[in-house]
Amino acid sequence: MPPTDTQHLLLIRHAKTLQATGMQRDSERELSKRGHAQGEQMYHYLTEINIPASATLLCSPSMRTRQTLQMCMPDADQSAIHFLDEIYAAYTGDLLNLLNKQLQQQPGWLILIGHNPSLDGIVRWLGQNSTATLTGMATGCIANFSGNGPLLPENWQLEQLFKPEKNSS
Repeated sequence: MPPTDTQHLLLIRHAKTLQATGMQRDSERELSKRGHAQGEQMYHYLTEINIPASATLLCSPSMRTRQTLQMCMPDADQSAIHFLDEIYAAYTGDLLNLLNKQLQQQPGWLILIGHNPSLDGIVRWLGQNSTATLTGMATGCIANFSGNGPLLPENWQLEQLFKPEKNSS
């Protein structure tokens, strides 16, 4: 039986990164100067929405997602953070299955820090009744959903799509 309380889902795309250099693997790319500025804006947005300490955080293990997490949620409970290899390069459907499973096991607040194209696919599908999703998940974007039950457009509502200011570098 699904929980009766409203659940919250934050989908966070990592901040802007540097281009890979030489033999550097994609997963090792770090945040750029612009990415650090985006991280500060993301931090301010997240502090305004009062995320409870009990929130569960799922994060890709890539360097850029770890740096984004560190910048936008520096006080996160380390025991609530789960670095999952399956988030990196995940297909949209696989990521949806992971999120549904997590929301069923631990209702409440769920935060995922990851990558496109899977995040963009989820936001466009889950928020299809909102005009805010038409521009997609650029770097540093945070999609703030609330709802209950399985992740379906009829069960969840996009509350806000936060986008960092472009002139923040």
